[in-house]
Amino acid sequence: MHGHTWRTSTRLYDDYFRNAWGVQGQHQQRTVRVPGPAEMNLQDFIAEMMADSEEWFPNEDPLIVWTLGLCGEAGEVADIVKKVQRGSKALDEAIPLLHEELIDVFHYWCLLVGLLVVDVESTYRKKREFNRDRFGTDAGH
Repeated sequence: MHGHTWRTSTRLYDDYFRNAWGVQGQHQQRTVRVPGPAEMNLQDFIAEMMADSEEWFPNEDPLIVWTLGLCGEAGEVADIVKKVQRGSKALDEAIPLLHEELIDVFHYWCLLVGLLVVDVESTYRKKREFNRDRFGTDAGH
């Protein structure tokens, strides 16, 4: 069995880009692909990335290097968005660059999750509940 593909509404994306960036919506179909059982899951990504990092960079302090890597790559994302906001880079030119930088962020995030043995689902559920209490529909009213 292969992964499932979910089609999402383009309205959210189009409205966001038009309102936030002054870009006219192009009503392109957006898809969110959910991996099937034969494809890599989060644990597979983490294991592969950690093995690669241990092989390629055996003498580095992973907590320091991976944390700084995560921050640096997040900064790259912010820099691209800043250039779009200032008008020195077109959004259509920036999106592929953002994809690459976000994968770099994901890469370092996975390395840190593996290193620190984070139970992603449990930690996410706890944080989501905290945020629901903090920002839920009644928050700030």
